[in-house]
Amino acid sequence: MDVIFDFDFTLMPEESTVEVLKLALAADAQRAALMQRLADIAPRALAGKASLAENLFMLQMARRIKRSHIKQYVENSRDRLPAVFHELFSKLKQANATIHIISGGYEEWIKPLATEWGIAPENVVGNRFLWWRNSVIGLRPSPLWSSKKSKSFIVEELRKKKIITSPAMIIGDGTADRDVWSRGGVRWCVLAEYYNNASLKDGDNCFRAATPEEMCQSVLEIVHTSKIRSEPVAELN
Repeated sequence: MDVIFDFDFTLMPEESTVEVLKLALAADAQRAALMQRLADIAPRALAGKASLAENLFMLQMARRIKRSHIKQYVENSRDRLPAVFHELFSKLKQANATIHIISGGYEEWIKPLATEWGIAPENVVGNRFLWWRNSVIGLRPSPLWSSKKSKSFIVEELRKKKIITSPAMIIGDGTADRDVWSRGGVRWCVLAEYYNNASLKDGDNCFRAATPEEMCQSVLEIVHTSKIRSEPVAELN
């Protein structure tokens, strides 16, 4: 079983890119106004729905990020994962499930945090920055910027590479997560509504979770049910 998690508003109670930018803008006299604009634009930009002007603004802000800001965010966040999620990851490993993270956030901080939480960094797919020494100078092109491709495209590519081979499930709070399920990329979907409720429609094999505990329970029930169905039936003598 392959279990795919979103990062922002699913594992972390925030838009991680905005939190890193807060650190980068900490000493800026116009920080409050810039953060207000970021809070408005970031959800659209990370979902591939921002205008050209908005994307240029995000790029301008990204160039304020240095490696020290990312290091600080990782240090601040490594112990913030709820205990119930640590328990979930442990039980998934016991069930031989492979844990993935696919996020519109950035690999520069998601991979080290995933490693801290026992998730293989090679199973993390996110956006990435372009660097010159210790400073961001740009954003690498990514299908995650596109509202048409986004996570569905990533899952399709991972299947082609035989990295995801099972029916799989996805857990997330956004339309991009639900679209992976509705387009047939995975069999199950759990809508994480505890940090951000986007009021997405549920459906057959797509379930709502109003709390982290509900999400964990739903994931484990799906894994357990899938495991029972996949086990061969012993022949009677």
